[in-house]
Amino acid sequence: MFHSSNSLGSGASGGFYGGKAQPARIWLYCKNLRALGTAPVSASLQHWAVVVEYLDEDKELDMSELYEAGVNDEGFVVTSNMAFSRSQAKEWMKEPGASKKYLGEKTLNQKSVLVFCAEFTKRNKKYTAFKENCQKFVKEFESLLDGDKLKLPPNAEQSCLGKSKNSCPNV
Repeated sequence: MFHSSNSLGSGASGGFYGGKAQPARIWLYCKNLRALGTAPVSASLQHWAVVVEYLDEDKELDMSELYEAGVNDEGFVVTSNMAFSRSQAKEWMKEPGASKKYLGEKTLNQKSVLVFCAEFTKRNKKYTAFKENCQKFVKEFESLLDGDKLKLPPNAEQSCLGKSKNSCPNV
């Protein structure tokens, strides 16, 4: 089951999130779902998370935050965020199937990201592997980018388009 290491709003800066927009580098982090083990799989069958590297006024790294969605003990999709250090990034990259993809630099308001995460969780959607999942969270993260689109790989739902229901179960 999915458990967040920080509740929304606790973050790396002791609970304070500034209300100003700031430049940020955005990354897609992927890794195999635990159920798939170490076998190579396409990104459409992996866990996705967004890592945002917030930059200061000199365009130097201020802090990094990981945002992701998973399933709680009751089977509902929930989001979490946590400060994401270099050592945590190195640990992620040791996971089976791990990869990261640079998605570009955008201007983000950290408080708006947290509101988005909270609203995503409030939907109370039952987790399904091919629809209501971490990948949907990442795709909808684009809504924070003022119309900019991220260059994301096909997600599980897109990979199943045109295939029989038996080959892509709604679990």
